[in-house]
Amino acid sequence: MKKTTLILFFLLASSSLVFAQRADSLRIKILSDSINKLYERYFKIEESTDNVQKKVNNALTSIEGKVKVLENQAQGQAEKLSQITDEDKRTVKTIYEKSRLSIVATANLMDAINTSLNALEFSVSSLDYSNSIFELNNPTNNDLGFSLDKAVLKIMDERIIKGKFGKRFGDRLRTVVSSIINNPIVNPIINNPITKAIVSTVPAVNSLSSVFNVVNSLAVTEPDLPADALKNFNQDLQRYVAHYEALAKASRDLDFNLVNLKLKSESVRKLATNYVRQSVEDLYTRDGVKNLPNLDMNTLVKRFYNYASVTEFIKGVEKESNNNYNFLSKRLVYPIIGRSKVAFINEEVEKLYNEYVTTLSNYHNNVITILNNATKLSDDQNKITAKIYDLDNRYKNLVQAYEKNVDLPNIKALEDNIPRY
Repeated sequence: MKKTTLILFFLLASSSLVFAQRADSLRIKILSDSINKLYERYFKIEESTDNVQKKVNNALTSIEGKVKVLENQAQGQAEKLSQITDEDKRTVKTIYEKSRLSIVATANLMDAINTSLNALEFSVSSLDYSNSIFELNNPTNNDLGFSLDKAVLKIMDERIIKGKFGKRFGDRLRTVVSSIINNPIVNPIINNPITKAIVSTVPAVNSLSSVFNVVNSLAVTEPDLPADALKNFNQDLQRYVAHYEALAKASRDLDFNLVNLKLKSESVRKLATNYVRQSVEDLYTRDGVKNLPNLDMNTLVKRFYNYASVTEFIKGVEKESNNNYNFLSKRLVYPIIGRSKVAFINEEVEKLYNEYVTTLSNYHNNVITILNNATKLSDDQNKITAKIYDLDNRYKNLVQAYEKNVDLPNIKALEDNIPRY
């Protein structure tokens, strides 16, 4: 019966691990499909803007053709050039001014989007809020009014050692169990490389599993140990196993979601960088910016593609051309597709923002539920109340700082500043 209990324990642990690994594989596939669809949607934008772009190009081509015809016909008769109507001139000027405004407004927006992506990436990679939760998995941590090392030794004394073994053997057993709890062996299979939180949280669960193994092995070799004692020991231990496994799962889910967010953010970052790089090339020309293909988005935005830099450059081009709108309308062209692309990028940034907030909210709520359930383990429930209060404040401050740094209302307002064609 004792051996059967031990076998069942490890069968359940193994099946739980296999299920978790299958769930991870499924989530990775879903993530991959999601990123592929992101790129597909982005590149399909061009199809929906072709007709509008053609109309603008045709208007410019028509006026340009009229100018060339009249120039050829004039042959010294400058007065014939007056056949270029005021409407033609206004059309060229309007097209240019709209392009100019669009270029400047888009540069301003991409600067803000870059700042938002930086804020998101920083938040995902440095989640200090969760560190105070990871500390709860330390076997000696007493923030909740109990510590794993003392709780297990107390159960050992009451269920296994007391009245069953002598002091010498009991002390040796306590020393062995204490060493196991404070120096757990982390199973390399459980240490999934896609996460880091599981490494921080599983040791507590592994410690309990190892203690369970030692005591059940002792039951096999020590026939004087009653079956009821082993049963009661396992039941008492299971209460702590459930607590630490719940913390491990919450942290593991958090880390997996953060890894997903990081990958999605990198994908959006690549789209945004490619867009900015192309815009810089269109504005300054490839020869005008050294090493352009190798410049990252932060460098491109800081040095070339921001409101001040773009405005100053355009003023220089206007001055050199003496405000020749025929020239400017061809030199500084804002592609119609540009607005659709930046709107798409902005939409994806907003999705990343909402997903991150949802991830934090779910994690926080899960942890608070776990802490409330831990009251049955605690010798001082006021400590749990204090811990929940502390985590609530940390969570609120984290979300508020994130909202401020990403500043979605600002990038939405900047997007609205780009003219619609």
